[in-house]
Amino acid sequence: MFLSYIDASGRPYGDPENFVLAAIITNEEDWQTIDNDIKQIKIKHFPSLPDEDIEFHAKDMVNHQGLFQLLSWNCIYAIMDDIFDLISQPAIELRIIGVVIDKKRLRRSIDIEIWAYRLLFERINKFLERKNILLMSKQHLLNTAS
Repeated sequence: MFLSYIDASGRPYGDPENFVLAAIITNEEDWQTIDNDIKQIKIKHFPSLPDEDIEFHAKDMVNHQGLFQLLSWNCIYAIMDDIFDLISQPAIELRIIGVVIDKKRLRRSIDIEIWAYRLLFERINKFLERKNILLMSKQHLLNTAS
């Protein structure tokens, strides 16, 4: 089974920014390792705060908002480096799938949020279809080798 965390950046209405909807997908076998690694990054950079009070939002980091308002750029870059190192670990299966909606190019009658979720779920489904084919072929090879 694969687990997914979905989050949006920007607001679907009322501002000129693009609307971004992204999913992080991982195999259920890897989620505990990822969760523990994220907690370690939180503890490393915010040792005096409970880890459940810390959320890493790129927009807050680059705009020096929330927890990041008093941090130097070097501290923010160090946090980002730790996150990117975690994401790029070859031992952990982690995929990021995203959709960017350029609001200026959509007809006003289209519900941006529904459209973004539809596109995101299509992409997640394609990823899972490819993953299932790969896993089934590996299982077939294991069965024929025994």
